[in-house]
Amino acid sequence: RVLLHALGWCTILIGPMVLDYDQHPDAPDPIYILYSSAPYWAIMIGLFYANTHWLIPRHFVTTNLRHYLPRLGMLLLAAMALTLLVDFTHFSIAEEPWFWYEPVYDHGILLLFTLGLSVAYKFTALWFENERLKKAAELQLLKSQVNPHFLFNTLNTLYSLAHSKSDK
Repeated sequence: RVLLHALGWCTILIGPMVLDYDQHPDAPDPIYILYSSAPYWAIMIGLFYANTHWLIPRHFVTTNLRHYLPRLGMLLLAAMALTLLVDFTHFSIAEEPWFWYEPVYDHGILLLFTLGLSVAYKFTALWFENERLKKAAELQLLKSQVNPHFLFNTLNTLYSLAHSKSDK
């Protein structure tokens, strides 16, 4: 399962870069792109798993949307603040306000996309788990229905054999 997640993340994060690299002859080295975007990946992956393993099970499934949405908003703002912190510390920023800074919108869209993926992943996993539990319950119900009939038929057969073999 961990290998499947790692393969999925590599496909999502590295795939577009590999497919798009040959189309731009003046593109930077792929290793530099991987190195410079690693903090963003860590933030996106952290956001994904915080939502799927902490927020959704504890606040969305057990309580309601009223508890989930504010915490989701705080998590999204924290992730956005971390991406801006990475931008301000690693790249030169122009002398403009942070809200006019173009990557703010790009990061916001990527983080919202990551949240959408995490919700879709978690609800799909919950649906498959519910289906598995439903099938197990149906099988258990069928087994419980078959056992009394089997016992009745066995006793009835023994009774009829005992009756037919007995001295009259």
